[in-house]
Amino acid sequence: MKHPQRGFTLIEMLIVITILAILATIAYPIYTEQVRQSRLSNVRATLVKNAQMLERYYAQKHTFEGFSPSSLAQNDHFDISFGKPDTNNTKNSIKVDPTAAGFVLRAEPKNKDEPCTVYLNDSGLFWAVSSDDTKACPGYDKLSD
Repeated sequence: MKHPQRGFTLIEMLIVITILAILATIAYPIYTEQVRQSRLSNVRATLVKNAQMLERYYAQKHTFEGFSPSSLAQNDHFDISFGKPDTNNTKNSIKVDPTAAGFVLRAEPKNKDEPCTVYLNDSGLFWAVSSDDTKACPGYDKLSD
């Protein structure tokens, strides 16, 4: 008596592996872009939280001067700092200390694969600057010259 063959042939296994490889090739870039957008959205929330903290400080002291940088809430993927706009330099640079009447929060990526540095000023304006011209910063305006 002959028993029917059971299992998969080598060709069938190779076809399945090829299909899975194609799906992974398509899905991975989409996944990484979603993770990137999520991190940029998360840093926006952290910047708003810090701006609220600075505004509360201003309401009590009537100045931003003297605010301790160690009080800033940090983000897992971005280093957050604050200062005042540097009017003598480019619009994307800030001086170390905030002025009595204004501030700029800056979130620099910890991972060098992320090209976007995100800013929030005391007027509530968000913008991002990409160090890589081929990668945009989704969800943020780019300031024109």
